[in-house]
Amino acid sequence: MRLAEGCSGQLEVYYKGTWGNVCFNQIDTYTTSLLCQQLNCGTSGTVSNTRSRLKGSPNWLDNFKCRPHDSTLWQCPSAYWEERKCDEDEVASITCKQENFALKGTATQSSQFDSNGAAGKAIDGNRNTKYAERSCTHTKQDSKPWWRVDLHNVYTVTSVTITNRGDCCAQRINGAEIRVGNSLDDNGNQNSLYVVLPILMA
Repeated sequence: MRLAEGCSGQLEVYYKGTWGNVCFNQIDTYTTSLLCQQLNCGTSGTVSNTRSRLKGSPNWLDNFKCRPHDSTLWQCPSAYWEERKCDEDEVASITCKQENFALKGTATQSSQFDSNGAAGKAIDGNRNTKYAERSCTHTKQDSKPWWRVDLHNVYTVTSVTITNRGDCCAQRINGAEIRVGNSLDDNGNQNSLYVVLPILMA
């Protein structure tokens, strides 16, 4: 299964060598939540009905509804393949909500420059780029500075957003490594490398 626009859009399923639609009928909150989780698109979503974007495409599935004990999409019951009672404007369209788990995390760092630069400032939801406004984190001039956030649970990380300092010194973050994983060895530097930041403008 897929959503036409990645983490939103019409719900489509591949069957008999072609992509077709899933009907809106019976898709509820639990079904959309499981779908978004299975597609690594967050933990919840909303569903509505719309007209098919794939002209002439078949409606492969109808009455698709997951139960509380279903842990994968393929366990969810539905009508038989190609047995559908939905019209062209009753195709399921889903928008997944990608939750920012960092806001509920606990941040630490290798050192703290002053009272303004606490580690938690990076995940407090305030994206003001001026350091004096107490919205940025700041270490001292460490030889191997690091910052990390503990999410307190295991999640599939689909994106990481970095807001750089805007009042000066934007180049200081160039080359920073973003790593994702559970290891605390070497202050987290043994975790999988997600990306190395290029030149990041303020």
